[in-house]
Amino acid sequence: MLAEFEQNSWPGREHLDTLLETHEERTLVATLIFNALELDDPAKVAAAGLQQLRARALEPRLRQIELALANPQPDSDFDPISLLKERSELQRQLRQPITLNLVG
Repeated sequence: MLAEFEQNSWPGREHLDTLLETHEERTLVATLIFNALELDDPAKVAAAGLQQLRARALEPRLRQIELALANPQPDSDFDPISLLKERSELQRQLRQPITLNLVG
């Protein structure tokens, strides 16, 4: 289901039953749809989720850079200075808190 959503081929919530494969998946989806989720601060929860998504997106590249810097290969065509700059920028982005401006 997540793969369909990621590739913009998910037909929508009304077609969700065809994508669920196990009883556990059906139970989870039913719980999420029918039970009202009570959050003290929905914006804080949303920002934390976005923070995790950002970390999941940036950390693999950060690990690649750190491996390249730790194990330089003589035949590689990377510039250590540009990798250090990129690493600093990624670390800065990961430290930067996400703030949501909610209207309404």
